[in-house]
Amino acid sequence: MKVVLVDDDSVYRFVGTTLIKRIEQIDISEFYEDGESAVEAIKAYTTETFPDFFFIDINMNAMDGWEVLDEVERTQERLSKQSIIYIVSSSPLAQDIEKAQMHPAQLQGYILKPMGMEKLSKALEYKGEDFLRL
Repeated sequence: MKVVLVDDDSVYRFVGTTLIKRIEQIDISEFYEDGESAVEAIKAYTTETFPDFFFIDINMNAMDGWEVLDEVERTQERLSKQSIIYIVSSSPLAQDIEKAQMHPAQLQGYILKPMGMEKLSKALEYKGEDFLRL
């Protein structure tokens, strides 16, 4: 399983990195500190290297998570491959959650920070069709 985390908050990235590396099922993990570097990597993915999961913060400097999601969507279409995508945010605003639910990249859910092992495990294991809110 390959997981990508995109977040400009160094503390959250450290916590996320620590949690992700503790999960045995995750073979490959990538961490990006801004939207620009994430988009560069996303554009370079092939069918073989495309991640199984994305965890993307929406409130980042310069390029926000919505722009990163747009690139994920384009790449999914180009590769005819679907990832499981979660927004990870400190924003509890209903408008952000609704925007995530309606995004054409077909997000799986919205995780409110802080994300600990319990939320991460639930997200990775979730197989339901409803939009997951953690």
